[in-house]
Amino acid sequence: MQVLHCVRRFVLAYRYPLLAFCLSRLTLLLVVYLGIVVVPLAAGEGMWRDFPGNLFLDGFGRWDSGWYLNIAEYGYSNAPLFKEQMNTAFFPAFPLLLSIVGFFGRQAMSLWGIIASNLFFCFALCFLFDIAKHFSGPRLGRLAVSLAAFSPFSIFFSAVYTESLFLATSTASFWLSIRGRLQWAMLLASIASVTKVVGILCVPFVLLSATLPAPVGSQECGKPRRLRLEIIIALSVGISLFSLYLIFLKVRFGNAFQFVVSQKAWATESGIAKLVGAWQPIFDLKNVLQGNIQVMGIINSASLAVAVALVAQCILKRWLPLSLSVWSLLTVLASSSLWFSGGRFVSAVFPLYIMLALCLRRLPAELSVGVSALLMSLFAIFFSHWYWVA
Repeated sequence: MQVLHCVRRFVLAYRYPLLAFCLSRLTLLLVVYLGIVVVPLAAGEGMWRDFPGNLFLDGFGRWDSGWYLNIAEYGYSNAPLFKEQMNTAFFPAFPLLLSIVGFFGRQAMSLWGIIASNLFFCFALCFLFDIAKHFSGPRLGRLAVSLAAFSPFSIFFSAVYTESLFLATSTASFWLSIRGRLQWAMLLASIASVTKVVGILCVPFVLLSATLPAPVGSQECGKPRRLRLEIIIALSVGISLFSLYLIFLKVRFGNAFQFVVSQKAWATESGIAKLVGAWQPIFDLKNVLQGNIQVMGIINSASLAVAVALVAQCILKRWLPLSLSVWSLLTVLASSSLWFSGGRFVSAVFPLYIMLALCLRRLPAELSVGVSALLMSLFAIFFSHWYWVA
């Protein structure tokens, strides 16, 4: 009975983010299914399928999903597997999660990856709802959650990708820091640090969020300052998993920062010349009319620029605490070296949804969320059909 009571309280408290999660995931499921039924899939080298007999699930395993599944199944090899790219470019938290069901085979890991991603996304929306309400009020909290649930790149929150895990651990760590639960906040930040390469930025900024004095006039103003020993312990917790990962890389491959070396091979796909090459054709009307433009390259790189503009606006308007704004800015800038995946990287930086809600607050919510949902559906079809949006 106690468990049922807790579940009931949770559902009542978070009924809006739970509803947004259910509606957006159902929409995504139907869009991906109908897309595969109606439009023939691209075929070629490396275009694998884990669920060819289940079209509801098949579209959620594409692109980098294969790298995560490969690490979960065989471990890190550091050997060039595809276009000189090495699997040590990927961080271990999500592959470790997949490996829990590893002895049931790859298909079981892929299914578990889809389930886990959706669960993490559901909880992330709940944390985002609380944080947005805390800083912007209930109405904008609901808008921020809706924009996140129906975000254009929302397919990655249901696919076999690390985005949901990063979104959940980062939102949870800041959520806990706001409530003064420093040690638990740093534990979640530590998990985020081994989820994505930019995750290590969570550790110092979650610590700052929990330890810096609150602004005068805020609800937290006057709270007792943290003891130095408590901060040292919290920092130790925060860097613990990342430090263990560096030790593993040093012992296994002789270089504690092997992931930096490995990611250079991926960065060759996103040099300045290729960025210019993606944008240059749009200034030629003939290319535009003939459709000779790199649509997804433009959208992905533009996503990073829009994110930087949002954060700059947030800092000028002082919408959010400086620790959250600077963390968002550095995370976006650190992701810019792989601009061809910019939309995916930006989608996992949760304060951007609060900033976007504040920017769009004067527009009808139905319009903002509706346009976002249409883009989500379009990009989901592109992703499931092996067009490059990853």
